[in-house]
Amino acid sequence: MLLVRSTKALIQDLRENGWDKLFANVVSICENHDIEIHDLNDCHSTTRFRRFRLKENVTIKYYFTIDFFYYH
Repeated sequence: MLLVRSTKALIQDLRENGWDKLFANVVSICENHDIEIHDLNDCHSTTRFRRFRLKENVTIKYYFTIDFFYYH
């Protein structure tokens, strides 16, 4: 149970305080390997098929900062 509690605490800290540092690391890796970085304000499709999409106008940033970390 201690490992579960500590893992949950680490994930919670990443949710609340770690996004900027994580994103900076990702950008650095992408730049070092010539990987394109998408505009985080672009729309993100929440499903593969448009007609089944549950949310409209979800940005990539919203998806990764909110939807990805918080299971609905």
